[in-house]
Amino acid sequence: NVQGLVNIPWQTAASNAGLDQSPFYFTLSEDKVREGINKNRYLVFESMTKIFPNTVILKLQERKPFAFFTHLGLGYVLAQDGMVLEQTRELKDGEGLIQVQGLSVWGQQAPGTFPSSTDPSQAEVLVALFHELQTWGFDSQVVSIDVSQSLYLSLQTRDGYTVNLGSSEYLHAKVGTVTSVVGELRRRLMTGGIIEATLPGEATYLAAQQNGA
Repeated sequence: NVQGLVNIPWQTAASNAGLDQSPFYFTLSEDKVREGINKNRYLVFESMTKIFPNTVILKLQERKPFAFFTHLGLGYVLAQDGMVLEQTRELKDGEGLIQVQGLSVWGQQAPGTFPSSTDPSQAEVLVALFHELQTWGFDSQVVSIDVSQSLYLSLQTRDGYTVNLGSSEYLHAKVGTVTSVVGELRRRLMTGGIIEATLPGEATYLAAQQNGA
């Protein structure tokens, strides 16, 4: 019994886990199953439960294309936890994904690894921001993220809002505030403009027609 899959067939996960080889129930090793699952960069092992006499329940998580960045002419598809899923020369492969700007990396990034940033804290901040966007269900609203300045994170939404988050502190509260503010602005049919959310629980809005003032 394989739980947590949407796009990947359960047979693939079972094969990765070595369960397609009729293993002996009593000697089935969770460590080996975890190792086999995690070798597939699209899968994350969470738990294994054995139910006597012949049932194994695997709880897994799928990594999905979440964001995209380019470096030295190559594009990289990132999962929601920051792992590089694919390397590509086709920029169209990034369509529909959050575009990451300002990520400082060196060399080519191998699929199945995490971005080798010249500033390790930058990669950590990016993953933390991914997590909060997904937690609040706001990731589908974001077009791009700029992490070039760790003390001045910003993002652009699909309906034209520029959001300034400031530093990486209190990201959970900041993204939650932005989610609420954007929802209210949409309710009022107000699109575009700048949202300043650099303090947790607080936000100010500058309408689009005032941007040049």
